[in-house]
Amino acid sequence: WHKAIQHFRDDGKLTESPKDIGPLIQEVLRDIEEEELENIKEELWRLFKKPIQRIVVAGFPEWYKQQLMEKTNVD
Repeated sequence: WHKAIQHFRDDGKLTESPKDIGPLIQEVLRDIEEEELENIKEELWRLFKKPIQRIVVAGFPEWYKQQLMEKTNVD
């Protein structure tokens, strides 16, 4: 948060009034995305990799067996 305020102060955008709040929030969000996005992605993947993998392959065995049956019936 201090960093966002400092950026605004350095850029001459800081009014030191409540009007700063919205733009400062946007600056905080921009800064976190710019500087921490990769770390956030890595941590989310570490935390949710297994559940995501389970969801991605849910139903695959049955689907593949169906594909094999359909291919056998066509051939």
